[in-house]
Amino acid sequence: MAEPTHSEPLYQQALEAANGELRDLDAQIDQLRVHIDRLERKKTAVESIRQAIGQWVETQTSEKE
Repeated sequence: MAEPTHSEPLYQQALEAANGELRDLDAQIDQLRVHIDRLERKKTAVESIRQAIGQWVETQTSEKE
């Protein structure tokens, strides 16, 4: 078995810091996914409205001719 070195606490601290950073990044990614989902739903709604307005404009234009 390897003998303990003076640098082990430093490595342990670095490992704990890296684990904490990974947890933070995972949480941020999850929040971004939720935000992206909301934006995609909003985009879909806006596209539907745009399509409906476009159809209405076409109808109005053809009725005037």
